[in-house]
Amino acid sequence: VEPSWSVQVDPSVRGGSGVELRAKTTTGCLLQGSAIRERKAPPADVGKEAATFLQSQIAHGGCVDEHLCDQLVGFMSLAPGLSKIRCGPLSDHTKTAIHLAELMTG
Repeated sequence: VEPSWSVQVDPSVRGGSGVELRAKTTTGCLLQGSAIRERKAPPADVGKEAATFLQSQIAHGGCVDEHLCDQLVGFMSLAPGLSKIRCGPLSDHTKTAIHLAELMTG
């Protein structure tokens, strides 16, 4: 992963903080890590949480992060033939999406 960055500051109505990080791999995969916390959370901790999550997604070697994986299951279940994606460990959301797709498509 080759690092690059941009900064966007959006005022928060409640005064909390959030960080969203994205990584594009050399093969074109897009992965994401984010964290949102209340006003009392130190901004450095919010950034560290987002970076830690992104690092875990990269380490799994998948082509999609866990937040995208569950959203793709519905589309995959409707596509003709066999659909495959490479992702890390399945989240509860992804497991639920798979179960619902199986119920709906037989």
